[in-house]
Amino acid sequence: MSKTKAPPLAKQILVDCAMTIEQWAARHGHPRGWFYDLKKIKRAPDTIDAGVGGQRITPAADRRWEAKMLRLTKGAKARRAAERRSAMAAKAGKIAAASPKHIWQRRRAAKQAAE
Repeated sequence: MSKTKAPPLAKQILVDCAMTIEQWAARHGHPRGWFYDLKKIKRAPDTIDAGVGGQRITPAADRRWEAKMLRLTKGAKARRAAERRSAMAAKAGKIAAASPKHIWQRRRAAKQAAE
C-alpha cells in the first residue's frame, strides 16, 4: 500500500475532465471575466463547444495554455533583465568616460599640456 494520498474527488474531476470557463478560472484563482479579458488579447486557452452546456476547456488545452504563459513570462523577464543590464552598462560607460583617469581624458590633458 502506498503512503501517498489521492487528491480529493473535486480536484480529480477538475484535472481529468473538460472544465467550464468558470471552473477553469477558479482553478487558476481568477474571476470568470479574466478568461474573457484573455480572449480579447488572444491569450485564452482553446475551447470546445459542448452544445447546451456551453464552452469547455480540455485538460490538454489547459496544459498548452500553461506552457505558453510560462514561455511568455520567461521571455518577458529575460527581455527586462537584458534591458536593465544594457542601461547599467551605458551608465557605467558614461561614468567611466567622465573620469580623469579615462584614456581619452588623459590624452586630452596631454594634448593641452603640449600646446
